[in-house]
Amino acid sequence: MERRERARGNRPTGLATRRLKRVHAHGRYDAECDTARSSARECALYIREFLPGHPRPTAFGRLRSAR
Repeated sequence: MERRERARGNRPTGLATRRLKRVHAHGRYDAECDTARSSARECALYIREFLPGHPRPTAFGRLRSAR
């Protein structure tokens, strides 16, 4: 994340790391891609295969119900 921040040059280095736990605290997703272990192509293929069987997002509804 820090490497990407430095490459972008439009945010302070370490910002994403500091926000990581808070941003993902809900832990509910319709699909997950590990971009640290998978290439962009592998992630895109996973999403392409996932979507036909899951045409509607459910994570936001589950988060709303949990409140």
